[in-house]
Amino acid sequence: MLDVFVIAIIIVPIKLGALASAKAEIGIYYFGASIILAILATNLQSNLVNRSDKVQIKDT
Repeated sequence: MLDVFVIAIIIVPIKLGALASAKAEIGIYYFGASIILAILATNLQSNLVNRSDKVQIKDT
């Protein structure tokens, strides 16, 4: 949800062009990559937790 807020903060100054100007630089690509990596890490963690729940420990 934070990513939506940050994008909104980026868009508002662009629409208010008379008061401020904004220019997309290389940081927007780093930000997008970090969001994608966070999504992938969350999915991987979720899959590992689900997999460990299915494995039953046998008593010897």
